[in-house]
Amino acid sequence: HLSNHWSLIVIDIQYKRIEYYDSLGISGNTIMKHIQYLIMKIAKYEKRSEKWNSWRRTHPKNIPRQHNSSDCGIYICQYAKWICKRGNPFSLIPSFSSKKMRELMITEMKNELIIPFLRKEFNK
Repeated sequence: HLSNHWSLIVIDIQYKRIEYYDSLGISGNTIMKHIQYLIMKIAKYEKRSEKWNSWRRTHPKNIPRQHNSSDCGIYICQYAKWICKRGNPFSLIPSFSSKKMRELMITEMKNELIIPFLRKEFNK
């Protein structure tokens, strides 16, 4: 939606909802409508019977927010990690700082902690 800002869209098939995560607090209603429209077009083309127009669109508000103009990638990666772990991004400490998130990501990459998690998750 913005040329220099990252956000995350999650299509949750189990709960039939499209979720939009944005570390600046932007609602994402327009982009969610576009995504839902594209999914409906694909489903129609593939002759799927799913009623995509009944899916809920949500924008979680109680998630950690960035306090500058450069850390959106760090926040999006952390949101995605928590969602993939079937966790709740809302459970992240609300005052979790960009510095702490950056340090956590560096530790995970240095110790190769994220790769085993992904292998385990996708080999289910």
